[in-house]
Amino acid sequence: MTGSVPGRRRRAVIRLGILVVLVAVAAVAVLVFPLPPVEEIRSYL
Repeated sequence: MTGSVPGRRRRAVIRLGILVVLVAVAAVAVLVFPLPPVEEIRSYL
């Protein structure tokens, strides 16, 4: 495969984009929904 470097770079960019989106969603979720107490989280696990 001759075009392995652009494909690898594209995959890295996609992975980075997914990571950025996940971090952004987590930040928005924390801002919109304040974290419940630790005891409540432990009761769900």
